[in-house]
Amino acid sequence: RHYIAFVFVGFWLPTPLAWVVLYAWEVAGFVRYRGYWSPNDVASGRVGIVHGRWLRRTGPTVLAGLAAAALAEKPLPTTT
Repeated sequence: RHYIAFVFVGFWLPTPLAWVVLYAWEVAGFVRYRGYWSPNDVASGRVGIVHGRWLRRTGPTVLAGLAAAALAEKPLPTTT
């Protein structure tokens, strides 16, 4: 969910503003969920922003390759 939302944000907003939106979204979630901070959501959002920027530059055919490369390079941490 975060990944797709932030691909959209990364596609449409300049990178600095996209980072502000990501952290504002996470702070709002932190307040809403009474102190729970999700590093997985932040990581998904960061990857989504980067992929949104790439998507804007290269077109939709690059998205599947970017996602596969990011997952192979460094899987998202899990919380237990």
